[in-house]
Amino acid sequence: MGFNINNQTGGIINNVEGNQYIRGDQHSQKVQSGDVRNAVQELERAAASMSLEDNQLTAMSKHLKMIKAEVNRSNPEPAKVADPLKKFTEIVSAAGALASLAAPIQTLIAWLGPLGQPIAKILAGI
Repeated sequence: MGFNINNQTGGIINNVEGNQYIRGDQHSQKVQSGDVRNAVQELERAAASMSLEDNQLTAMSKHLKMIKAEVNRSNPEPAKVADPLKKFTEIVSAAGALASLAAPIQTLIAWLGPLGQPIAKILAGI
């Protein structure tokens, strides 16, 4: 028996031939594109109200623009958001303001899936 799958959508889909044994849990979270855009808007609003050094604000703004440009495309690619979000999160963390942005960053991490794991580690350090 074989599987021919053209498109696969969903959080976790296990396609196996024969027996599959799962120990522990499998968790998935599907994030809608509107939720992703809302999370980016939350980051923008919060960033605008932060009191940071000019170089931090400039870098943060640059990364946010990259994130926003990608998520506003008709078919955004998570791989193009992962690195700017990681850098944005590092700047905010260094400034001591990460806790206030945890919710929108977590939404983006969920959307990124495995690409979000390095960012999740930063967020876990709160």
